[in-house]
Amino acid sequence: MTVVERFLRYVQFDTQSDEFSETCPSTDKQRVFAQALVEEMQAMGIAGAHMDGDGYVYGTVPGDPGKPVIGLIAHMDTSPDCSGAKVKPRIVDYAGGDIVLNPDTVMREADFPSLTRNRGKRLIVTDGTTLLGADDKAGVAEILTAAEILLSSPEPHATLRIGFTPDEEIGRGADRFNVKEFGAQWAYTADGGTLGELEYENFNAASAKVEVYGRNIHPGSAKNQMVNAQLIAMEFQSMLPVHERPECTAEYEGFALPAGNYQALRIVIGEGKGQNWWCVAFPPLCLGAASESVEEAAQAGYFSPDQAALVTEEDGGYVLKFKSLELLGQLQGLFS
Repeated sequence: MTVVERFLRYVQFDTQSDEFSETCPSTDKQRVFAQALVEEMQAMGIAGAHMDGDGYVYGTVPGDPGKPVIGLIAHMDTSPDCSGAKVKPRIVDYAGGDIVLNPDTVMREADFPSLTRNRGKRLIVTDGTTLLGADDKAGVAEILTAAEILLSSPEPHATLRIGFTPDEEIGRGADRFNVKEFGAQWAYTADGGTLGELEYENFNAASAKVEVYGRNIHPGSAKNQMVNAQLIAMEFQSMLPVHERPECTAEYEGFALPAGNYQALRIVIGEGKGQNWWCVAFPPLCLGAASESVEEAAQAGYFSPDQAALVTEEDGGYVLKFKSLELLGQLQGLFS
């Protein structure tokens, strides 16, 4: 079986992990894939292939006992952020340009520089509705294909330990890995990266869960009583260093990453039918963040000429009006 054939078979297993689960593995479907791998490894002749009680898979390709024991590791789960069920892989002979996954989803070469580096190669993609699962079923396929080659090779080689872990995508992959049983002097993880690239360092991270409790009370009697937990959480977030974020850092620069899905945020005030009315009513609320000048803010807000003149005070500044008095004046005009 080729590495591509293995991979295309593996992606048919839905192995999403679940960050909200407290079990190990976090989803039962990871066990289904793990058991299938154990059966395949046993059929190949890999010694001691088994799954432990936490869903980790281990096995050994025996080799020269005089050589160091080498380990190869990959993870079985896929990200919980996108579906991994009913994956429809497709092989593309890529010559450059955009790849149309479906009528609504296009991988644009301008958005993915890695496409340019892979011109002239065969790429495996999805139909755009699911994850492919190459992270890290590609690693699993590579390791077992390498094991198959070693098992059939007459050339001497070191003993190879194999380990497949669950829940890597949610940060728990190494939590229950049995290092002592694995018994490798050195080990390598086959997971991501550019072809031919070897990483010899790993990042260090810590997590914290902050719970904010407020005090709910009727707005009519809220003064000096109400505690808005959401506002406190926002203030806490604003205290983190502004430039220590993933979008501002690289290499050895550290960053803080609050939990959440980073795709889009839309805030609707009321019925959302106004045209930046809060900026017109109270310009300091948005001018400081929007631009360096009032004129630029007016342009950025797509104000009408009258609205822009009001903000820039070109019409003489703010005009105080009362609707009731305007109506009264209209009524007086009808009877005069």
